[in-house]
Amino acid sequence: MNLLMPLMQREWMQHRFGWALTATVPLLLAVLLLSFGNVQVQMDAEMGDSGMPPVVAVAALSVVASMAVMLLLATVTSLVTVVGLARRDHADRSVEFWLSLPIGHSRSLAVPMGVHLVLVPLLALLWGALAGVLVSAVLVSRTYGFGAWLDLPWSDAAKLIGVLLTRSALGWPLALLWLAPLILLAMLMFAWMRRWGLVVFGLLLAIGNSPLGAIAGYHWLPNWLSAMAQGAAGSLYSGGDLHINAEGAGAAMELAGKAPAWLISDFASSVAALASPVLLGGLVFAAACFFGLVQWRKRGASVAV
Repeated sequence: MNLLMPLMQREWMQHRFGWALTATVPLLLAVLLLSFGNVQVQMDAEMGDSGMPPVVAVAALSVVASMAVMLLLATVTSLVTVVGLARRDHADRSVEFWLSLPIGHSRSLAVPMGVHLVLVPLLALLWGALAGVLVSAVLVSRTYGFGAWLDLPWSDAAKLIGVLLTRSALGWPLALLWLAPLILLAMLMFAWMRRWGLVVFGLLLAIGNSPLGAIAGYHWLPNWLSAMAQGAAGSLYSGGDLHINAEGAGAAMELAGKAPAWLISDFASSVAALASPVLLGGLVFAAACFFGLVQWRKRGASVAV
């Protein structure tokens, strides 16, 4: 573990300012917009028929939306960073310093990937839940009054937020397993051809999903990408629904009581979906891409590219 800490601390020192901006700027913009903008909340018919009080539904949607936005922002920024990881150490010849430590090429590459792809999005989920509580305070106060926000069943809400966080945190690593082939292929192509690698990567995906790809015989690519996307989405939410019979204040209590069982069953469905030839083949391909990245890093370790 002591050998891993320098690599993790390096990511913190290099990216802490960007992470702070990503966490605070969207929250400040949301609070300002909801506080001073012309915001109107409209509940659709499905939400109205669920038995959930409107004020509870508005607060819940605020937290869920905040978590989703923060996860999306963290994912996008992390992917941008991860794609260039293989070349980053060669630009300033810092690869030579890291090789002076008892850390191999595989670990030097895998640890930063883990920080950006796993740790940062999970922390973004947690921050999104906390920020969502603040957003809900502003939104509910403008719509129903601050007293209505204080009167929310916060004990039940805390349970629901905890279940949602746990479900998302458990599902995110599974989603990364589904997406690993695309992520590592993009990293490998960027290492080989710099920014042109991303152009080629994008063209391959675009042509493979076009009629031209079908003519060329790449019928499998759209199905493969669709299966990966469905698997990644199913890792976060496999489709299990929470059915409640109570209405009004009892709806939140019943929902909080059934949420843990839903978490177990929904996550079990996501785990069962891992037994897929698409995923297994994708992981083999991802491992080959990672091996290629390590070999490229070894060849260029003593020469800045």
